[in-house]
Amino acid sequence: TLTRTALLIKLLVLFLAIALAAARAQIIYQLCFYPISPHAKLGAILGRPAAIVVFTGTTLWAIPLFYLFPIIPALGATCGALIMVLGIGYLARRQISGLSGDVMGASIIGAEIGFMTMFYGLSTISFTG
Repeated sequence: TLTRTALLIKLLVLFLAIALAAARAQIIYQLCFYPISPHAKLGAILGRPAAIVVFTGTTLWAIPLFYLFPIIPALGATCGALIMVLGIGYLARRQISGLSGDVMGASIIGAEIGFMTMFYGLSTISFTG
């Protein structure tokens, strides 16, 4: 009852922290796949991240996610976020020749939506038959 409610609130806060960290880490992958736009001012400071940055950024959110939550929703949420980020990066490359700070900000919001939508959708489906 009260203990169970407190546990659920803690789990929800933990999930939101992981989801927000995962969405922000998706920018690392975007920087690996797409160039910085020549029109970008602040984004021009960034470059391709080193392998250790990609590994560390992924580890910070992936280990808690896959340890605490079921594998199917966790994988689906990860794929949902990645699809959103790569799709926005593809549009940015076509329209403004690469990434800018605004595109990265929009990608974070898109990754959050994709992550949470896929996690919720796959959490409510029964895979046992």
